[in-house]
Amino acid sequence: MKTCSQCNQSKSFSEFAKRKLSKDGLQVRCKDCNNLNNKKWYIDNKEQHNNTSAKNYNKNKERYNKRSKQWYLNNTERHKELMFNHRESNCYSSYHAKRRALMKEAIPDFVIGCDIEAKRIKDIYELSSRLTKATGIQHHVDHMIPISKGGWHWSANLQIITAHENVTKHAKINTDVKHTIEEMYNNAT
Repeated sequence: MKTCSQCNQSKSFSEFAKRKLSKDGLQVRCKDCNNLNNKKWYIDNKEQHNNTSAKNYNKNKERYNKRSKQWYLNNTERHKELMFNHRESNCYSSYHAKRRALMKEAIPDFVIGCDIEAKRIKDIYELSSRLTKATGIQHHVDHMIPISKGGWHWSANLQIITAHENVTKHAKINTDVKHTIEEMYNNAT
């Protein structure tokens, strides 16, 4: 048993993290107190943490990616379980419902009820699926001007890109593409 220096509770040795510099090889605070301190520090220093993390990742990108990939290969079932639990606990179904509603609101008036436009969009999504199957690389349908930034859900604003490109793109907009799509939209209305 050991007494935590912060909460003053006697706990078993397993409740303390390791520390090579200590005589007993354990930290002076229990894991619970350490976690609370770490969370408080993170909240107070979020920007510093993010900057440091980004620098460390960029410096050691290959090592991090290799370690992450190796963990995934060794723990595929665990990864699936974690992802399922994450989706369940973070209300992804409500997220997708909101997303569908947002996309429905972003359909321009001039294409509502247009069978040709509906077929174009359906064909784009089917092509994305075919590309994924043919290449073995996940592809996504991306809004060139994101809906969150006032873009429209119509075929002229859609492109097929790899999942990696889509995830790393976030809500960035190419100004030349935005200008072209806005021009097309204005000409169509």
